[in-house]
Amino acid sequence: MNQNIKATWSNRSKMAYSNIQQHNNTRITPKKPANGKFNKTKLPSPISVLNKLGITHDKATHAGFLKIRCPFHKNGAEKNPSLNLHQLDGYFKCHSCGAKGGDILAFFMKVTNMSFIDAAKVLNAWEV
Repeated sequence: MNQNIKATWSNRSKMAYSNIQQHNNTRITPKKPANGKFNKTKLPSPISVLNKLGITHDKATHAGFLKIRCPFHKNGAEKNPSLNLHQLDGYFKCHSCGAKGGDILAFFMKVTNMSFIDAAKVLNAWEV
């Protein structure tokens, strides 16, 4: 083996090493705790949230899902409704773009692009 070969660092590895060193030297300050707490029982019904957002829905299916036009893709201008939203708990799934979530708060957060606490306050599910 040739002993004259020196190990050299590429520019990419130097940058990665320097980023790791900078990350290790920075202090992460914890966020302030939010005043209040979330109460899931105070979430409004999914139908009232749809009305608040101005989203129209078709009739409910036999399984309790509302068919609506997906607001997450094609700028809401799709012809056929592809998003199913459960009318009792708010679970939603779009069969076209794959957007999904577990409750009406997640749907509201995704449509309005709000944080969890802000969306909970707007939907009156945040107790101070």
